Amino acid sequence: MFQLAYLRFAALILITALLIDVAFAQETVTGKSLFGWLRPYIDELVGIIIAAFVGWVAYFVQKYTGLKISAEHRAVVDAFVRRKAAELVSDGMVKVEGLEFKVSNPALAAVAKQAETAIPLAVNYFGLTPEKIAERINAALPQIPAAAAVAAAQAAPAPVVPVPGGS
Repeated sequence: MFQLAYLRFAALILITALLIDVAFAQETVTGKSLFGWLRPYIDELVGIIIAAFVGWVAYFVQKYTGLKISAEHRAVVDAFVRRKAAELVSDGMVKVEGLEFKVSNPALAAVAKQAETAIPLAVNYFGLTPEKIAERINAALPQIPAAAAVAAAQAAPAPVVPVPGGS
């Protein structure tokens, strides 16, 4: 029993001496040796928290401003316009005269009118009318490969002019 008490007393004196030595030391104690191994983990944790906060802010900005919704509606309208322009070309409703594409008015009006039933949310979101959709379909016709091929086939080849004195 005496030895255990003696060891406890010696440990207490040793710890007190170490603390006094640290307190009177000329250098400041930073604690780097005690928690230095945690620093990389803390840095990673702070980076993850910042990234999560930025993502959260971006989500709410997108939710309340409607930026993503606008892009989705625009993609739906563009896909509809390209699809209907290709249908007009494949049905033979498009006539190519020089570099101009002409579509009969009843066929174009019928296709443009289909937008109100096919993509009602996008039509209402942008306030599109059948006339505006018809204009977009006319603008998309040159981008349809079949229509561009017909225009290229109908284009007159450039005349070949012989060069005087050439072989």
